[in-house]
Amino acid sequence: MLRLGRAKEGEVIADALELRYPGRYPDLTALVSDIHFVLGDYAKAAELAQTAATQMSEERLRNPIDGSVRLTLIAAEAKLGHLPRAKSALADFTAAVPGVTTIAAMKGWVHPSADLAGFEPLFDAIRLAGVAD
Repeated sequence: MLRLGRAKEGEVIADALELRYPGRYPDLTALVSDIHFVLGDYAKAAELAQTAATQMSEERLRNPIDGSVRLTLIAAEAKLGHLPRAKSALADFTAAVPGVTTIAAMKGWVHPSADLAGFEPLFDAIRLAGVAD
């Protein structure tokens, strides 16, 4: 639903699944976070992205599909004006994925099948955290 531009419809389904299986599937939690980000619910997106990131192994967080949840966390915290939290998440991301420190590098790193690949508002929000183009 997210890829079809029907995030609002997907939110109902994803939230129900997340409530049914809380903390059980970090991929699902990350997807729900991405849906909330797209819909502008940055507080919920940040909360869920943080939860998903803490449940994933460092290996998964280096993966350009799963690890993109940290980009959602950076962006959501930045949109909320929580710059220290956004910068902390950015530091975690760059420690896990060295050399991916600019918007251009992040766009190149994110796998095309990642939930928010190519979603320009994500990168606009990451810029708020001080990441250069």
